[in-house]
Amino acid sequence: MIVDSSALPEQAVRDVLESKKVTETKAYYKIDASKAAETLPLDQILLAVADMEKEMKVSARALDFEHAAQLRDEISKLKKLLPAGARR
Repeated sequence: MIVDSSALPEQAVRDVLESKKVTETKAYYKIDASKAAETLPLDQILLAVADMEKEMKVSARALDFEHAAQLRDEISKLKKLLPAGARR
């Protein structure tokens, strides 16, 4: 069903947008940076950092700057735990 948005009152458009935000929420998983170096192999930490960087960019594009900033901080903590040669 295609709806002509110009025919909808402004409040109805806001209601649709708000309902979409509620249905699009998802759970986020964090890696505990203090335990990551002790429990995860280096390649898994690097993969986790790469995945988190992708998720951070997606969050920023979706204007979820708070989540993007949390990911940025977590990525920074993980990168500090990596050996100097493994950092990007």
